[in-house]
Amino acid sequence: MRIGERSWGGQQRDHGEIGLLKSYHETLVENGVRGYEFDECQKDYLLSMFRPLHVLVRAGANPDFDSDRGRALLSALVRRTSAAMADHRMDELLPDG
Repeated sequence: MRIGERSWGGQQRDHGEIGLLKSYHETLVENGVRGYEFDECQKDYLLSMFRPLHVLVRAGANPDFDSDRGRALLSALVRRTSAAMADHRMDELLPDG
């Protein structure tokens, strides 16, 4: 498996992300979850994208970039996380201040 194959790039996200999220929400509803609208599910999903950012910050605090693999992994994480956050306008979820 090559570095970054477990996460989706922009085109893959565009084609599959919303369908997977809808399927996830439908499964929740089919299994008894009530009062959890798709819009709320989508917002929770977007908020969960802050987790990879947290991982990036922690990874940057403990660098092991001596190998090509370490540098490639960090590069893929930064590129894909920042692209996903920009695509979803994550800055709009942050409080003003």
